[in-house]
Amino acid sequence: MKPQTTNLLPLLAASLSSASPLSILLPPICPTVGLPATRAAQVRAAFQSSGIVPDVLTSINPTTELQVLYGNIPENLGNTFSALQTLQEPTISFPPEPLHPPSTKYTYIQIDPDAPGPSLPLLHSYLHHIIYNLQPSCVFAQSPVTQARYMPLTPLSVAPHRYVSLLFRQPAGLGEYKPPALNLVEDVARAPFDLAALY
Repeated sequence: MKPQTTNLLPLLAASLSSASPLSILLPPICPTVGLPATRAAQVRAAFQSSGIVPDVLTSINPTTELQVLYGNIPENLGNTFSALQTLQEPTISFPPEPLHPPSTKYTYIQIDPDAPGPSLPLLHSYLHHIIYNLQPSCVFAQSPVTQARYMPLTPLSVAPHRYVSLLFRQPAGLGEYKPPALNLVEDVARAPFDLAALY
């Protein structure tokens, strides 16, 4: 059973919360606002105009706002970063998805469909990062698991690459989630990463 795509590429705002000692004893208060229709349309348009649909995904139906921050700079539907700005692993956050409890878990995946260069992408869909068991940012006691450690965005070409950040909802009610096996040999065999076959 495939998890549904909930949001892709970076989006804007994040939901921030503060905690008191009492909040550890109480369930998280997670306001759910959902992704406005205008923002969802912007995401779909950006993915289509950049060729992410159909190069990486057949379609996209964003339902929450994924924020990927490099330092204090967010990814935002096609903005440009230097390789130096992306040396450190990004911070990932998102608010609760409508109609799903805050306990819902998600998998974050980042890939580069243009490696080693956009004109000749021989390493199409190079895998940069996978983290599973992520939860909305209002949930303080989380236990995310890194399946593929972060590889900095250091393309071998001068031309800019498209880096795609995706968030998938994990299946619920099936016991402990086991992600698809990657068979990575350290960090050597990261391409081609077949997103459609695994997710």
